[in-house]
Amino acid sequence: MPSLNSQVDYKGVISWTSGNISDEMLQQFMQIVGLTRPGQNAREMPQWTLWKSYRQSLRNSPAVVAQNDDRERLRSLDSPALLVKGTGSAKFLHQIIDTLAVYLPNVQVIELPAGHAPHIVSMDLFLEKLTSFQQTALRTIRK
Repeated sequence: MPSLNSQVDYKGVISWTSGNISDEMLQQFMQIVGLTRPGQNAREMPQWTLWKSYRQSLRNSPAVVAQNDDRERLRSLDSPALLVKGTGSAKFLHQIIDTLAVYLPNVQVIELPAGHAPHIVSMDLFLEKLTSFQQTALRTIRK
């Protein structure tokens, strides 16, 4: 069973909960989550302007990484769930998806080519998979 252990150092990310997110911090985040390849300059990517406009959203609550709820409660969710991960996402993000998949009883996991944002980078394929999932989920719910 996958586990979410404390091998990932969240200290740097937690320190972003106040103050402004600089271009350097945004670029670091883009690499950590797999939106850019090692050595790739995020500022040279076409998405940079969009990412930059949302950079203050990285000021999140430490609760995101300090969550300690009982995962067993997820077993009671009987609605279909689609979990999406990118091939280039950070390992800890794959661990989160894999752990959720263990506990959700009616889950489909898809992995798309891309980093942390496969729904953006592989949008056409994502929309195709999402549409198929929704159609199947509706048939299942209506039974």
